[in-house]
Amino acid sequence: MDWSVAGLTPTLPSGETTANPWTPPTTRTQCVTSQCNTVSGGSVTAATIAAAITSAPAQTYVLIPAGTFNLGGNVSLNKSNVTLRGSGAGVSILNGGTVSIAGPSGQGFWGSGSLLTGSITKGSNTVTIAGGQTIPSAGRMVAVAQCMNGFSAPDANYTHYTGGGGTGWASNCTGTLADPLAPWTCGGYAQCDRNGNRGENNPHFPGQVMWLTGVSGSNLTFSQTINSPLWSTSNSASLMAMSAPGLTGVGLEDLTMTDWVSSNGCYDCWVKGNRIIFVNNDIGLAGFVANFLYANNYTVATNGGLHTIGVGSENDQATYASNVLILNNIFYDCYIEENGVTGYVQAYNYFLGADYAGDFPHNPGGQTFMLREGNRSNMSWDDDTWTAHNWSTWFRNFEPGYDPVSGQIQPTPIDVGGFSRFNNVIGNIIGSPQSTGTYGQVLGVNRNGVDTTGLTLASLFRWGNFVVCTGDATHCNVATGAFDNSEVPTNLSSFPNSVPYQNSIPANHSLPASFFMNSMTAHPSGGTGLSWWKTCNSWATFPTTCASYTSPPMPPIGPDVTGGQDASGHAYQTPAQIAWNNLPLDPAFGGVVRKFDQRVFQTDGNTPPPVTAPSPASFTGIIGVSGSMQVGQ
Repeated sequence: MDWSVAGLTPTLPSGETTANPWTPPTTRTQCVTSQCNTVSGGSVTAATIAAAITSAPAQTYVLIPAGTFNLGGNVSLNKSNVTLRGSGAGVSILNGGTVSIAGPSGQGFWGSGSLLTGSITKGSNTVTIAGGQTIPSAGRMVAVAQCMNGFSAPDANYTHYTGGGGTGWASNCTGTLADPLAPWTCGGYAQCDRNGNRGENNPHFPGQVMWLTGVSGSNLTFSQTINSPLWSTSNSASLMAMSAPGLTGVGLEDLTMTDWVSSNGCYDCWVKGNRIIFVNNDIGLAGFVANFLYANNYTVATNGGLHTIGVGSENDQATYASNVLILNNIFYDCYIEENGVTGYVQAYNYFLGADYAGDFPHNPGGQTFMLREGNRSNMSWDDDTWTAHNWSTWFRNFEPGYDPVSGQIQPTPIDVGGFSRFNNVIGNIIGSPQSTGTYGQVLGVNRNGVDTTGLTLASLFRWGNFVVCTGDATHCNVATGAFDNSEVPTNLSSFPNSVPYQNSIPANHSLPASFFMNSMTAHPSGGTGLSWWKTCNSWATFPTTCASYTSPPMPPIGPDVTGGQDASGHAYQTPAQIAWNNLPLDPAFGGVVRKFDQRVFQTDGNTPPPVTAPSPASFTGIIGVSGSMQVGQ
């Protein structure tokens, strides 16, 4: 898996270019139509914004001036290549309505479903539509979908959610669920569900969302390669195409919103530099999206309770999310629930405010190739509820199991639940003096559901973690990280179908700086070139005058890191944590919400690091590569 392709693509369908996956195009100019001038002049409502968006030429932005505005309705950003931009999250405030990047919609977002033929090859970006099936036109979102292991379907209607428990799926998908003792797709069945058998009324199918760039006869070409080696036309596979040309290049920037934001049915879209204050207990951030960016935002829940932020959909099996990049955000009193994601990267975020401040994948269809890198949170699990998860990687995260704001403790900061197979836990800092227990408690395996086949544990790659725990001198409190050859899955011959996913023993104990910034090297005192790495740690006048900045080292977390503020020096505060610690309280929103402006983050050095993929040959048979480290060979 090449995680550097998560986030925005180098060239948007509009032809605009990006410097890297976390930087939107910088050449957009302000819209000056009469409708846009009405908004920038201070008449800001849902109706005036809608008129401005409709009038805006491609590759422009609609400017929201400083002020607090009551929308009087919801805002839909439904025109490609147009940005809605505030004058800063601290001064442009929208009340009384949601803001959504809203592409073609409808339950499932399908237009027509077509069964596929021939082979579906990992690393390829083409498929072939079977004879007599519907062939979509290019320039739209599509999703490759597949029946679960052991199931087949006569047509593509098994992807069609019909409500009432999804009986349409069950009636169009037949067979007997079978565990191949390898990567497995299983959902809604007792074999992989600790919360009870949901039965055939709610099966869950795997999927990957891509942009359809070309059609030649019955051959379709996508913007990205197919990630998973699970795809096979011996198990019914289909392609769902959005019913209308897709929404692309939509941005939402530099605003405060006192309701939720969402993104659906879009490609190469972004939400960046916003303060999002919400009260909803269960909301959706992104569904049926590819190459979506959510970066430099401050997201805060304000009314207590358990606040779920969904990526993908828990119930709609057609609502997948692929190549999503969640980068350098502050999440207060909320957690992310990943549903049906592939190629997802969650990096350098700060979760705080509750014992569930963190993330866990849930359903449908399983998750493949998730990367969590450089985050600090109270917990991060691969939950076994309703489905299986394959090839998730934790790399250089700080998971203390203790929230410094609420004081709440999570005794199992990282948990690899049942049927989370071929997972990798590399170079993390896990546990704390507040949350400590045995090695198997702090770094849990099969605690949240049990894979009775033993493959979850047998295929787990643990390497170089600093774990605060008791009773195990080999793995607990090892200052340089625990590098135990017995925890590398070198021999999976007891599971013949899993042999291709064995790992060799790494040649040394060196860990790369990053798994998604492929050219990033160590920077002990800053100078990374990252546009969000230098952070204000003392304000003279917020947000216009910063008294001093600080840059943490790169990497900031890991067993090879020394001198940090936490975890016996192995963890420095990341930019998101530094920012939150120094943001002033905002009296307009009571005693919880802080002021915010993405100018708290500045470029650390002059030259951004190149974000280039390794040569294709280096990926042969390899799930993740960086330097000499191979994950999931």
